[in-house]
Amino acid sequence: MAGQPKQDANDAKAEPCEEHIKAAVRPGKYAKAGAKPGLKARKEAARQSAARYASIIEYFDATYESTQDKLAGWHLLCEHVGVDPGPSILECRKAVKEAFINIFDFVDYQKGGGPRFTSFPGAKALSKYSIENNKVFPIDWARESPMLSLLLRKFSGAS
Repeated sequence: MAGQPKQDANDAKAEPCEEHIKAAVRPGKYAKAGAKPGLKARKEAARQSAARYASIIEYFDATYESTQDKLAGWHLLCEHVGVDPGPSILECRKAVKEAFINIFDFVDYQKGGGPRFTSFPGAKALSKYSIENNKVFPIDWARESPMLSLLLRKFSGAS
């Protein structure tokens, strides 16, 4: 959005916007469960999902992207992901791109609320795990955080 002033990270991401909530309300998502919850239940689930996505983006912004020295932020991300940091941001980006971890599990672990995240051998194993456990981070949300978006992988069968 060229020409617009950048909003403070806390102002911009404190509450999920209605557009994201509406996008998260998908009736087909519940088809496998057998019972389709009402619109009110879907909206509440969408609000909860949107709040979780916003929380993850806030974590990335506060932990990695808001550092004074951008290379230090990349080195910290590499360390947390479990890859060797390179001498430059470009090398760090390449290293992070080679990691196959679930974003939800990664952030839960980093915040101290979950077990150690799994580093998968490839995109196929990560895709299977993420889809089966309903832990697929939406690309539209990840675009708000350049470092987070590098952890995204294309999943076949993900909606």
